[in-house]
Amino acid sequence: MRYIGCSNFAGWQLSEALWTSSVNNLNRFVTVQTKYNLFERQIEQELVPCCKAHGVGLIPWGPPGGRVPYG
Repeated sequence: MRYIGCSNFAGWQLSEALWTSSVNNLNRFVTVQTKYNLFERQIEQELVPCCKAHGVGLIPWGPPGGRVPYG
């Protein structure tokens, strides 16, 4: 069995993905990895309740107040 997750989804996107996997009898997301730290706590409003309601694990990621340099 394979386990799948997503990264940086909003709560509504996770709900849609879970509904789609349920309707089509597909494997569902079991975890979400998202940016969360002392300064960026927006996920507490929508994503955390969604994860709790659907039994999806939450893996916080992100340096406190830092930005990831690209390229």
